[in-house]
Amino acid sequence: MPDILLKAVPKDIHRRLRERAARNGRSMNREAIRLIERGLTQPARIGELPPPVNVGFAIDDEFINRAKREGRA
Repeated sequence: MPDILLKAVPKDIHRRLRERAARNGRSMNREAIRLIERGLTQPARIGELPPPVNVGFAIDDEFINRAKREGRA
């Protein structure tokens, strides 16, 4: 089985991995493999949009047309 070496793992990520592995009764190595496996088997989230932003005013056709005229297209 091939090996992988992770360098410069941030302390916070190392701590969280260690804690998660302990909670799940796994070594850090097995927990890391499990997380990688899950990440690679989940379907890609293509097309998912972030939540709407509240800008405090209506973005309507009038606003868009004015922005285009002012060169903010």
